[in-house]
Amino acid sequence: MKHLITKRHERIQAYLRHTLHNTTPQMAREFAYFSANLSNLLPQIPIHDYLTLFNQLQANRMLSDLDIEQAGLIQAQAWNERWVIDLRKRPGMICTFHTGSYRFLNLLLAKAGVPISLLVAGSVLEQEQQAFDNRFAPAARQLDIEPDLEFINASLPNSLIRMARAAKRGRCLLVYLDGNTGAGMHKENAGNLITVPFCAGQLRVRKGMAVLAYRLGLPIYPAICVRESAGITVDSSHRLRYRHLDALLPLAEEDEAAFAARAISLLYTELGEVASSRPYEWEGWLNVHGSF
Repeated sequence: MKHLITKRHERIQAYLRHTLHNTTPQMAREFAYFSANLSNLLPQIPIHDYLTLFNQLQANRMLSDLDIEQAGLIQAQAWNERWVIDLRKRPGMICTFHTGSYRFLNLLLAKAGVPISLLVAGSVLEQEQQAFDNRFAPAARQLDIEPDLEFINASLPNSLIRMARAAKRGRCLLVYLDGNTGAGMHKENAGNLITVPFCAGQLRVRKGMAVLAYRLGLPIYPAICVRESAGITVDSSHRLRYRHLDALLPLAEEDEAAFAARAISLLYTELGEVASSRPYEWEGWLNVHGSF
């Protein structure tokens, strides 16, 4: 166990010591996006803090992969077994975000025996499948878990049909709501979007998943992950904390549009709380400018 902690320490420190001198073009570009987006949505953060937060964000991204490789080391706090029981009794749509150790949720669900259909945009489908083969599957074997996980390419025209069929088979749909998922993502029209408050501004975001949940009669099960303590440190990075919200269902007499607006607004309010208090734990700062 000690050598795993040492490896985490070395990897974390390498990111935290990063400077903009002789950095890679990709890191320079990502820092530019990060800085611009932070300035727009969290203007109260001093500019001189940007690089520290950016380095912590990059360390957290690295850890989201390392956590899977070191799954036996990770401690999940506040994991709600009642929430898992509800998933089994009434499968639905699990909505989460790219916060904390966002990949680890898949492993916890597999351990709980929940069959999952993971929605992935076509542009990253191959990458996610490779991550499953190279990290997730070996970690599952190490923990004596047999995951029931399939991928649905959310960029294909028939993706909605596949989602509906998966739900009818009793599978839960797992959606990273802040990801670039959805058929026709490059041909978006105003009817597919909703404006929601977010931090100090507003975002135009997709409401399609909430509409789909309404039409299929699926509960939305929100879950969000953060690391146990503030900051990215070697002493606490292996301890995760989960927050499970009550399932979202239409209210009496609530139509599709009203439900979608309420559900999406509530979910992005939850994300906004994490993004504002722990900006280094939300990967979306690198691309949220596409939603202004």
